Order: sequence, then C-alpha cells, then structure tokens
Amino acid sequence: MALDHTGSSGTDNEEHLSVSNVNAKRVVPFALNTVTNQLVSLGGGLIPLAYDYILPTYNSTSDVYQFFAGGSGGTLSATVTIDYTDNTKATIQSVART
Repeated sequence: MALDHTGSSGTDNEEHLSVSNVNAKRVVPFALNTVTNQLVSLGGGLIPLAYDYILPTYNSTSDVYQFFAGGSGGTLSATVTIDYTDNTKATIQSVART
C-alpha cells in the first residue's frame, strides 16, 4: 500500500493524501486556548500525548499500563487497562483508559 500525495504545493502535499483510492486530509487534535495563547490537546486516544515513562503491571486476566510525565516519580498522565476473557489472554474482553 503506497501513499500517493496529491496537491500543488509542499504544504498541500503534506496535508492531503490518497491511499487505495481513498482520499483523506490529515488533521491534528489540537485547539488554541485563546486565554493562554497555547495549543492544547483535544485528546481522543488511548495513549496520552505527554509521557516519558510506562509502568506495566501484568495480572492473570488483565494488563495495566500507567503512563507518567516526568519519569517514574512524575505525574500520572493516564492508565490503560486491558481485560481478557481468561488467563490465556487470547481474547480481549475490554480496553479502558482512565
């Protein structure tokens, strides 16, 4: 599967793409905070944008991943929990981010 960048300028080529006859536009999940004049994340993913340390915990029917900003003693950014149907971990039952 090759990416076919379309458009007339370098910026346009980076903003638009076509994959397997499907045209798409790249978007970034950020907004401008007009009070602080800074970009802020709109979130939406399982993995946080700001982290530099992951603490995994493996249990018999679940895995827990804690994401920290500022190293192992830093601020907890997010926790992702994956629950499996049994201890073989062959089938995922649910995935949650808190």
